[in-house]
Order: sequence, then C-alpha cells, then structure tokens
Amino acid sequence: MLSFKQYKEIFDDIRDANDLLGNYCSNYKSNLPNSQDNECSNLNPKCLIVSKYINRLEANHGINISEGCKFLYNMMYDKYIKNDHPRCNMLAFYKASLQDYCVNGDWGDCKDFLEKIDSYPFDKYNNLMNLYNHFDKLVKSEDEGEPSECSSAGVCVDLYENYIQECFGGVNNYYCNELKNFKHDYETKIKELSCPGVATILTSAESNDLASIIIFGGVNNYYCNELKNFKHDYEKKIKELSCTDVPTILTSAESNDLAFIIIVPVIIISALCFISYIVNKVNHIFILKYISSTTIIF
Repeated sequence: MLSFKQYKEIFDDIRDANDLLGNYCSNYKSNLPNSQDNECSNLNPKCLIVSKYINRLEANHGINISEGCKFLYNMMYDKYIKNDHPRCNMLAFYKASLQDYCVNGDWGDCKDFLEKIDSYPFDKYNNLMNLYNHFDKLVKSEDEGEPSECSSAGVCVDLYENYIQECFGGVNNYYCNELKNFKHDYETKIKELSCPGVATILTSAESNDLASIIIFGGVNNYYCNELKNFKHDYEKKIKELSCTDVPTILTSAESNDLAFIIIVPVIIISALCFISYIVNKVNHIFILKYISSTTIIF
C-alpha cells in the first residue's frame, strides 16, 4: 500500500499526461442528476483526470486502488472544484466520474467502491492532505528565512496533535499509520531547523497506548466492546437452555482489568520500598565504616 505522498506524486504526474483513454467519460454528463442544469456538467475534462489516475493505479499491480481513490476525492476537490467550481457538488461529480470508469475501466472493485462511497471518511483523508500541504510549505520555505519555516512547523505540530488523538488506544488503520509516517518525516526535517518554542518530537500514539495499558489495564475499543456485548447475549441465552459441560459464564475482561489494576501498583510500590531499603542499608554501612575509620581528636 502506498503512502499519501506517493499517491499525490501519481496524481501530479497524470494531470498533464497525454494518456489516450478512448471512450472514457463519454457518458459522464448523463450520470449527473439533472444533467442539463447541473453545475458540474461542464467538467468532462476533469472526469478524464479521474480516469487517467485510476488507470495509472491499475497499471501498477499491487497498488491499493481503493485507498488511492479516497485521496483522489480530496485532491480533485482541492485542485479543481473548491475555487474554480464552488457550486459544483463534489460528491455528485465524483460519483458521475466513477460510474463512467466502472463501465469503461478494468478495476474489478469499482462498483463496490461506488456503492460504499457515502460511508467513506473523506474528511480524514483531507486531514492527511492538509497536514502534508503545510509540511510542503515547511520544506519549500527554507529560502524564505526562519520566521516562515517556523510558522509552518508550528502549524504542522498543531494539526498533528489534533489529528493523532483518535489513534490512541491501539487503533491500527491506514489513517493512523499515515500519521505515524508524518511524525517521522516532520521530526527528520525539524532537526535541520532552529525554531525555539516549536516541538521537535511529536506525540506518539504508541507511547499513549502503553501508558493507558499500565494505568488502566484494559483496552477500550469497538472490537472489545462488541465482545462484551456478545458475552451478555450469550449468557442470557444459555440460561434458557440445558447444556451440560458448557460454561454459562464467559470470562470477563473487566475482572482481569481489576486484577491488573490491583496487582501492578502493589508490585511497583513493593519494588520501590525494596530499593529504598537497600539504599538506606548501603548508606548506613558506609556511614559506620566512615565513623570507625575516623580518629576523633579532643
């Protein structure tokens, strides 16, 4: 799977490419609702950019086309729709373009992607794009002097710290992994600059995951909550049945969490007390040796 930067490189490369796509986008306009009066009806050339992009992803076997198309939505909006055609409904334009590609292209999951398009978190992919846009400004501002560099760095920090919050608690998905990639890119770049007051190390989702495990002893996410719901449903149903040698009560995550919460502090406190005892003993022995070796003169 490619990173956002790699998908963006493909997008930038194909925009001016003279790829010959035959009948692609020939039915684009008819796919729009109220096609004659639709504000997106004159965007046939932009539909071709969508087709060229997906076609390029198809040509590179192993690339996750679905992830690339989630980014494409935001890249198209940012580049062509937001300022040049603000009255065009971006989702309507994108659906019409994809409908045409599903007919003419070879992407096997095209129709499935189109059917689920309303459920995709395009805002999160926009977050990543926004983050890297500011990072690009940081990289390109080296010739403009320190104030510009540090200002862009500060914006990157603020955005990242806001976005990373939802990745705490063991979340593992494309969005959070891309934020981890950004963390690495930012920390590598900021070492080359001198920006007092600007963070050089960004918050790590992993460190917060570890802290939450030590402090709370449990994992609270959708998967675990669903298992708890299943436990409740199972135990309710099993009471209605007569099943020998089948457990009627399933293991509770909370009971293990409680044991963890009780045991860990006890172990830590015991270890600290033991260390303190050893240190005091050693100090006491050294003091006695010092006194015994010292000659007192009256």
